Amino acid sequence: MGKGFKGVGLKKKRKRNVNAEGGGDPPFPVGVEKPVPEQQGIFLHQADVGWTPTAIVALAATEDGCFVAAARESGAIEVYETSDEFPTFSLAKVIPGRKGAAISSLLWAKGGKGRWRLLSGGLDGFIVEWDLQTLDVKTSETAHGGAVWGMAMKTSKDGEQLLAAACDDGSVRVFVVEEDGGILLKGSMMSDSERCLCVSWETKGTRLVSGHSDGCIRVWETDGTTRGSAGHEVQKITLLRAVKKRHLAPGEGRKKPFKESTAAERFGSVWCLLFLSDGTIVSGDSNGRVLFWDALYGNLLFEFHKHEADVTALMATHDEKGVMASGVDVRIAVFQHLLPRDGVGKWVYSHAKRPHTHDVRALLAFRRKEVEYLMSGGQDTRLLWLAATKQNAAQQFLLGRMQCAVKAPEACKYQVVELGEGGNRVLISSGHRTVDFFGLHGDPNESDRDKPDGEELATHENIRHLARVEMEDECHLVCSRLSWDGKFLVTSTLKQLKVMEVAGLSESVNSADANVWGSSESRLSVKPVKIVGAKPAVCLTFSSDSRLMYAADTNNSVTIVNLMTRKIEGVVHLKEPRRSEGGNGPELSPIRNGISGMVVSNGERWVACVAHNRVHVYDVKEQEFHATFTLAGQVACATFAGASSLVVVQVNKRVTAYHVPSMSITQWSKENPVKLDATFGRVLGVEFIPRNECQMVLYTEESCSNVTFSRPLQNHKAMEKRQRWNSVADEPGMNPRVVHFPGSSSVLHAEFMGNGALMMVRGDWKRVLDTLPPPIYRVRYGLS
Repeated sequence: MGKGFKGVGLKKKRKRNVNAEGGGDPPFPVGVEKPVPEQQGIFLHQADVGWTPTAIVALAATEDGCFVAAARESGAIEVYETSDEFPTFSLAKVIPGRKGAAISSLLWAKGGKGRWRLLSGGLDGFIVEWDLQTLDVKTSETAHGGAVWGMAMKTSKDGEQLLAAACDDGSVRVFVVEEDGGILLKGSMMSDSERCLCVSWETKGTRLVSGHSDGCIRVWETDGTTRGSAGHEVQKITLLRAVKKRHLAPGEGRKKPFKESTAAERFGSVWCLLFLSDGTIVSGDSNGRVLFWDALYGNLLFEFHKHEADVTALMATHDEKGVMASGVDVRIAVFQHLLPRDGVGKWVYSHAKRPHTHDVRALLAFRRKEVEYLMSGGQDTRLLWLAATKQNAAQQFLLGRMQCAVKAPEACKYQVVELGEGGNRVLISSGHRTVDFFGLHGDPNESDRDKPDGEELATHENIRHLARVEMEDECHLVCSRLSWDGKFLVTSTLKQLKVMEVAGLSESVNSADANVWGSSESRLSVKPVKIVGAKPAVCLTFSSDSRLMYAADTNNSVTIVNLMTRKIEGVVHLKEPRRSEGGNGPELSPIRNGISGMVVSNGERWVACVAHNRVHVYDVKEQEFHATFTLAGQVACATFAGASSLVVVQVNKRVTAYHVPSMSITQWSKENPVKLDATFGRVLGVEFIPRNECQMVLYTEESCSNVTFSRPLQNHKAMEKRQRWNSVADEPGMNPRVVHFPGSSSVLHAEFMGNGALMMVRGDWKRVLDTLPPPIYRVRYGLS
């Protein structure tokens, strides 16, 4: 096995009697004085199994900036929530993808009672509204014109929400999005152009602009239209006008005369458009140009050739003083609007950055209160963002550094299962439509426990692939789980829950023959088991004896299934608040509703379900709903310490402990508020050290934090900079203690094994980049 280290746990022995409210279990004993177990070191072992995320193809934000949606090539849609406390993003919902999905654009529309509705357009020719609670299709309407290449939304003077769709037949279809959920076709704007690739509404006005694959840009007037027609054409612009334009002033345009232009430059495709409030149209085409047009007369105002390949994405800042363009050549170019003394404004090229490694396919700018966000995503699968003040956001893009919203996008779901007392374990990895079994053979080397702190971590040497179970469903997996005895594998999509009996798992781990991916020689086999009445689930867990399975669905109910009798023992419906705080606000948003995680206490007395900023607790013994703990911010994860103590971790890294029977916060948590440093990535999970429930390990995408509940915290300043794990300050009494893992790897999962060692699954980002198509070749002068 891999080498261990003692760098996380403090080595000083300490015993202390703790009195707190409620409980009876460490770390919250009540009524009796009980010695706290000795603080132990944590021995970490890591495995690298890899994962394959997909590209970001579309971005959209709500008008108030509360939510951002990102569509991926796999068909999955991620919904992020912006924070009021500090500029950051938290993953609120993930709509699973499906086989053959081809989303091209995303939009947010206003719904009734203050809710937001998410719509997508795809190359399958449908406009789909998604149910943000059930994560499934709510309504679907055909575009009546083939594939949908782009969409744009605007609210008319009458309060109608108008959706314009760029269709494959060259037309623009306009739909009315009603508050009650309907999507009705208002009319069509037909043209003799080829495929329509993009559309954009005028920021302040009733005009609409469309871009086509034959190099045409058409301006439409939608005010005062007749029945059956959504608008009429008022201007036609061709990219040929930009080619015919002669030599411009230095730095403002092309320097080649018309006779040197090639045929490819005369006929390009318009990939993206912006329609500014002053009547200026900004276009990006397949020749790498960013063009500024006068919408009234169709004249070319400014031309910039700052890209080496297609420009596929444009965005404008909220004050429209900055425009950013990017595409296949990775470069994000910034153009700023200057207003000289003579009062005649002009657009100039400002600067450029390359935060991505591959093609940029989506750009987004939106405002959240006093903060303006600039976001980008593309082929390298990363969603990057930058927070700026509302003054001169384009200039701050040059000075600021873009951050990654999620360092491990579309990560697989992992689980470690012990197989008997022989030291053999199985690592389960669940992908989009597959479940892989890895064997972890043997126990940790006892000599590793005596290694000095700072020893370099080693990858788990005795890990090998055992088998792969492929699903036939078109929908991607939402969750999957292996029972603790290794006899049952449960998977679920949004359509169906499947229970399979597993045979030959222990023999496969003990076998000396390593199986290759997809090998048919594996000794592992699965057999379907029918459970009558079982509903699709979003979260799964098992009792310690693997007799009971707990399945939570999108309707906030938990189903208890007895795997021995193959029958449902009970269903509990969790209570959700109907209105916001005060009782006078809008109903609870579906984005902030729905179960996202579930844990079971020791002894199987309590089951806790995480739902945004609430944790619902169900009493298994009495078979009734017990309590709901409501927090100020979104909950990242939760776990039980002992039989009755619940520890909740929020996305802002605040740690709160509750005593479940008394439904109150523990005295220790009141006196010692824990908030970890916000610089160590997104919270992934929390675990208590086996046989020592006074020590908790909270792991993020790039760090591991140790919190000890056996003594009060000491005041100390936050770390001024990130430190390597082998140089963490060893201050006496420092708690919590943070261990940072440097390098290109991201933490995907961490879980304690039966021997007390922490098994951490990490993914190497360099391997992910190697699986992507190569980016455009760029000449780097001075390099061979």
